[in-house]
Amino acid sequence: MKMRWLATLLMFVPGMWPSVGRAQTSFNDEARGFRARIERLLLEKQREELEKIADRLRRERPRFSFGRYQLVDFYAALSEVDRGEDGKLSLQRASERVAHLRAWHLAKPTATTSIALADALLSSAWAARGEGFADTIAPGAGSKMQAALTEAEELLAAAEEKLENAPAKDPCLYYVWMSVGVLEGYPRSRMQELLNRSLDVDPQFLRVFEVYCQYLLPRWYGNDGDLLQTAEEFSEQTREQNGEAVYAVVAMIAVENGEIWEFADDGFEWPRVRQGLRDWVKFAAPDSPVRWSTAAKLAHLALDREFAAEAVGQLKGRWDTSDFSRRVDYLRTERWAVAAPSADEGSVVMEFGPQPILDVAYVWEGKGVVPGIPTRKLEVRSTTDGSLQNEYQLKSGRVELLAADETGQYVVFTSPRYRETQVTMLDLDSRQETTLGTQPGRTRSLGMSPDHRFVHAGNDQGQIKQWENAEVPLPVDWDLGKHNQVLGLALTPDQSLLISIAKRQARVWELATRTGVRAWEVHSNAAYAVACSPDGKAIATAGRGNEVKLWRLEDGSDAGTLLGGNTSLHTLAFSPDGKRLVAGTMSNDQPQIPGEVIVWDVESKQAFPPLVGHRLGIWNITISPDGSQIASASEDGSVRLWPMPK
Repeated sequence: MKMRWLATLLMFVPGMWPSVGRAQTSFNDEARGFRARIERLLLEKQREELEKIADRLRRERPRFSFGRYQLVDFYAALSEVDRGEDGKLSLQRASERVAHLRAWHLAKPTATTSIALADALLSSAWAARGEGFADTIAPGAGSKMQAALTEAEELLAAAEEKLENAPAKDPCLYYVWMSVGVLEGYPRSRMQELLNRSLDVDPQFLRVFEVYCQYLLPRWYGNDGDLLQTAEEFSEQTREQNGEAVYAVVAMIAVENGEIWEFADDGFEWPRVRQGLRDWVKFAAPDSPVRWSTAAKLAHLALDREFAAEAVGQLKGRWDTSDFSRRVDYLRTERWAVAAPSADEGSVVMEFGPQPILDVAYVWEGKGVVPGIPTRKLEVRSTTDGSLQNEYQLKSGRVELLAADETGQYVVFTSPRYRETQVTMLDLDSRQETTLGTQPGRTRSLGMSPDHRFVHAGNDQGQIKQWENAEVPLPVDWDLGKHNQVLGLALTPDQSLLISIAKRQARVWELATRTGVRAWEVHSNAAYAVACSPDGKAIATAGRGNEVKLWRLEDGSDAGTLLGGNTSLHTLAFSPDGKRLVAGTMSNDQPQIPGEVIVWDVESKQAFPPLVGHRLGIWNITISPDGSQIASASEDGSVRLWPMPK
């Protein structure tokens, strides 16, 4: 059985609500400075000055250089408060801001004070209800939330009346009103009415589509296909003013919320999205890093290298951290966009877009390979040319780690949930999914026995869980100690022993009794991976640095050292005949060094020339059942298949 590990990964989980204050790189200093000034004027009670600014912003509709209306940030500075260290809204701080704005409103009620106070009440309603979706409201929060929303509705109606004969309307009025409608559960006709009112005020204020599309998500009040229908209808309605920008914005929101993972003829059409992105940039911000970041990310998702290269060229090394939260996320797209095709590298290359591929497994007795694409589907790809052979739509959730049994009929995979990970088995023949159970936190290592009877998983809390695939899966838990991430697992061929890696130690467990046999330090630095030899007599371990240590399993004694690679070794696998040991490298350097596949001859302890081509580090490798091919899953968003060196 081949086991995997997963190092700490900052997973992006789409938020419930797009925040105006999303962190961005230094190009956004103008917006941060603007918001700081507005908040300072509020706290200093410079109310007449604030009203003058609001009037000017309504009349002139100025934008920041990256394309956003300054009016949006004006209200955000007035009504929003910073989240706590836990990322949650503080009801106390939200209430304090409400009190500040209410005092201003009572002193002199205007459209500005009405909208700002309503927006602050909306924040306090969120803080009261707790975060979640349409059917998740914290106990006892309903009355506080409803009181805040009722007052907000009254204020917004008053603001609309005050602005009816004003020389300039305020599109943010309807943005806030529709946001209230999400929590209130307005009927769709009411949400469409508010959306149309906003477009009448300013057809290029496309921010309202963020709210409307959130409302239409299936986990709120919508159904599958609603976002595509919205894109079609409103792009037709606004094409004269916006071209295809609305179509692209709705597609962008669908991607951000995990509703679509690819563009197709029967869904969002990439040529229209691409044109819409061009229109979205052209109308307001031709040099916007925010908008070009989105264009680059979506182009990578569509595998449109030419348009991605254009977007990367426009970015000039700048990027919006709402699209690329880490530097490595931007590098994934940048390096793909500028890389030349790699047909001469002796490998089959499968590109999957702007998400890291964390795992890969062989199926169908080695005739197919399953990449760990982070979507709600499994793909079986040809091991000859990487072409799609079959596809499985999943009920369980998006894939993170995966493993297969010896014949490749069964695949087990993990799906992250809130504070836990679900483990599911899929029978590729019958397409039947079986939920084995859950594990607290994030699963870092996963494996299945050759006969698919046992499944083992290790998490970031030092726990190992075992399931036996009888009529009723029975979980068995071990606790390795707090704060020890179980980064690697390996099962002996006779299925009698399980080896785990946590911190710098290897531990051997007897499965029959679930007791520890021995433990010893295998590396002076962090240990990341473990593999068991096919004869069950030795294990190999690797970690930070370029050493692989060999150990005799019977007593934990040293059996030698293998050297190779340009950085840390994060994944290991023995070939079926035991003659080759394969590792993948992953660096913590910035910018990240491209990963290499390292292959050793076990008897001579000599490494073959490294297999190169990945643009970023390698999360996992596995070997085909006949030992002729290596599959590597990479941070760069690709899977590569390599011939085993001879």
